[in-house]
Amino acid sequence: MNSYEYINIELEKIHRECNLSYWDHLVNNEPLHREKILNKYRPFFYDREIISFIHRNLGKLEDKLEKRKWLLLKSYFSRKMIEYDQEINAAFEQASDLMLDKAVKIEGKKFGVMELQSKINCSENAEEKKHYTDLKDKFFNQYKQKILNIINRRNYLSKKQGYSSFLDLCLVNDDISYEQLKNIIFSLKDELIKITRNDLIQKESRKNFNDNNEVSSKYFSINSGYDLLNGFLNQWGISANYKGITFKKTDSTKESNQSNECIDISIPDDIRIFVNTKVPLSDYLYCLFHEFGHALHLASINTEDYIFKLTPAYYCEAMAGLVDKLLVLPESLGQYVDNEDELNIISKSIISSNYNIFLGNIIRFLFESELYEKELKVKEADNLYKKIMYQWTGLKERRNWGELFVSYVKFPFNEYSYIIANIISNQVISNIYRKFGSYLKPEVFDYIEQNYYQPGNEKPIQEILSESTEEDLNTDYFFRI
Repeated sequence: MNSYEYINIELEKIHRECNLSYWDHLVNNEPLHREKILNKYRPFFYDREIISFIHRNLGKLEDKLEKRKWLLLKSYFSRKMIEYDQEINAAFEQASDLMLDKAVKIEGKKFGVMELQSKINCSENAEEKKHYTDLKDKFFNQYKQKILNIINRRNYLSKKQGYSSFLDLCLVNDDISYEQLKNIIFSLKDELIKITRNDLIQKESRKNFNDNNEVSSKYFSINSGYDLLNGFLNQWGISANYKGITFKKTDSTKESNQSNECIDISIPDDIRIFVNTKVPLSDYLYCLFHEFGHALHLASINTEDYIFKLTPAYYCEAMAGLVDKLLVLPESLGQYVDNEDELNIISKSIISSNYNIFLGNIIRFLFESELYEKELKVKEADNLYKKIMYQWTGLKERRNWGELFVSYVKFPFNEYSYIIANIISNQVISNIYRKFGSYLKPEVFDYIEQNYYQPGNEKPIQEILSESTEEDLNTDYFFRI
């Protein structure tokens, strides 16, 4: 029972069951059964014999790659123990109930947060507006305290596992230090502030987004998205069923169906990647290419060793970015759109994030990481958020950070993965243009496979960044993924 092979097989089974459960939830409106899955697998991740076995083996190893494998196992079990912690899950439920229920009582009637915001917006005078705003602030102080309780509990459990904080635990998987992350982020500060404070660029970005469907639909449709993708893959010398990848559309005639599409890959069991078709055209095209980028990467790894699938999140997102950026490269999109102005509009609207959203990711990560580095009270967290907002935007706080509950707490540290992924994918594409002069050649995909798709051997972020030169492509799509 206590062997690496046994643990690996169990992890694969758990991953597969969770993945298929999520698919049933998305497509057939089946309940997610989160609590059922938690209860089923909680004993596995709390098994003392397995945990001791991992610790004993970790202490014996000297080979760098082998030690990395066991470090990943240890941190994975530690994160799962925290994810399945009953106290944390109870706190999540309490916080969710606060947000969803009519939690604010006014003159004997209960109001939800959105209803309360409506009362603030419709207030007839300053006194009435202040009254409702104070009620909302009081509610959010309770809510934010519950968020901080979850953060403090995660830190407490992480320290019991031998990590300095929950942030430290999460960074083990990403093989990067907090200081390195901050250095990378702050190196972007001047250019980001210069761009985001330019009202003309912000207005133009919004205009392009609003114009998107009208202009894009002249050339593309959701039904043509797969043909568009296939056309680019053919120029790479591969087909859409590369290494057993299949693309399935779900039966949209079913009333319960949410019109998701599914990309199936086998590594070695059924893994499914989801594409939502009920979104604007630009979002659909971006999502289709991005998720297929994940499929290409995972199918190429094609290992039965589950732990090698736990590649750093920023690296996985960068590999997906190598495909989704096809939609903004002039070489590719220009084959279909011959009007330069319309090409510019489509390019800017297909990509999922504009400069302001990218900057928002940075602000959220810096704030979130500080919450995990220090044990703060609600008022201290409020002041920290205002300080970071002002440092990076020159603006006073515009949004109550408690409203960003999901982003901060449910999926911790998502933001920096996309920040680093943009840098990596941009550098890889720049290197390819310097080496081959083109992106859509069979030898380019061969180069990507050989240099970036090797399981358990991803290039460190420092090495990729060191390959950068001043000849890099322009920043039109640099801050995007």
